[in-house]
Amino acid sequence: GEYASCDLSDVSYAEMAKAFGCRGVRVTDPADLDRAFQEALAYKDTSSIIEVMVTTDPAKMLPGEDNRIKKKKA
Repeated sequence: GEYASCDLSDVSYAEMAKAFGCRGVRVTDPADLDRAFQEALAYKDTSSIIEVMVTTDPAKMLPGEDNRIKKKKA
């Protein structure tokens, strides 16, 4: 029932991958996921990173659940 949050600086992992010589693709629209996977799989000579952006709006996030707590069966 309690939530905690923190502000993280916006790091582009796709750009970071490129800096290390890998293929980096950033996806901001779910409709672009198929293209991103096709693009990443087309490069056989290097690793690929697909960075998928999700919302940072707490009102749109699903509530977290601690799976370490055993739930009682009804």
